[in-house]
Amino acid sequence: MKEMNRKRIDVLVVTYNEEKYIRQCLDSILMQTIREDIIIYIGDDASTDGTPGIIAEYAERYPGQVVPVFHKQNRGASANLRGLLEMAEDEYIAFCDGDDYWISADKLEKQRAFLLHHPHYSGNVHPVKIVDAIGNDTCIRRLDWLTSSDDMELVKYDGMHLPGQLSSLCIRNFKSMGITDLSVMESHRQVSDKIVFLMALACGKIRRLPSVLGAYRLVRGTGEDNASSLRIDTIRTMDARDMHLVNCMEQWVAANTDRSIKFIKARSQILATAIFHKIKYPAVHLGQVFEECRHKGLVLAFLPLAIYEKVGTRLRMKLGLAAR
Repeated sequence: MKEMNRKRIDVLVVTYNEEKYIRQCLDSILMQTIREDIIIYIGDDASTDGTPGIIAEYAERYPGQVVPVFHKQNRGASANLRGLLEMAEDEYIAFCDGDDYWISADKLEKQRAFLLHHPHYSGNVHPVKIVDAIGNDTCIRRLDWLTSSDDMELVKYDGMHLPGQLSSLCIRNFKSMGITDLSVMESHRQVSDKIVFLMALACGKIRRLPSVLGAYRLVRGTGEDNASSLRIDTIRTMDARDMHLVNCMEQWVAANTDRSIKFIKARSQILATAIFHKIKYPAVHLGQVFEECRHKGLVLAFLPLAIYEKVGTRLRMKLGLAAR
């Protein structure tokens, strides 16, 4: 392992079939005022479009600063990100999904400065504007899976509401915080942000900065490879996989901290979602979801509230006021 650079920021970009977006993503990182202190590790998960060629172009243009990782077989977003985290050797780590982008040239400068002056914080996030597939602003002003708290700590984390969107996160390197085993990140093939935030919160608080410094691209039902575009074969088992993820998060907390968190609200929300999915898609494996569920008595007690909240969320989404 090389000596950790106490000033530099490693920016991790995971991408798959994002030829329409990856240039904007990389350009927004390379426009940063502290560009000389940035290394970009970009993992392409066996894209079948022009994404690898674009990445290779940037790697040639910025040798040593844009570091490509081309996977020959699709590993899933979680394994892709884990591999990049294991490569990162510098003091700070920032994240940007391949279809998102940053809108402020001093984003990383602000985030690094906060961490320099607040040693008890493990990271920070910021608000993002929500754009559509072509980058136009949407009328959506909130993401229902984000917490309203500006100061997040492990005891407040319910396993469901994140401190921020992953592309807004800047943290201290997990290695410098004593976390070297990242195998828990592959508890779910596609969802890793909940684990990243969990591990960061186990090491310190996360502050939400006030300024909007990035853009989150929301793609609905267009066949795009985006986390918000779900196919029926995915929906059939996704709730059981989500429940398994929460189980792994609970186990990780018990094994790596002095706390015990049961994530009851997250489990009740997953069960409520599975019920709605079962109504719409009879092929959904509801029994498998319940089998994966721990603390069943407590979860069932919270289920009516979870269903009520789910109805409210779906209503706001139909009105275009919120996004999943």
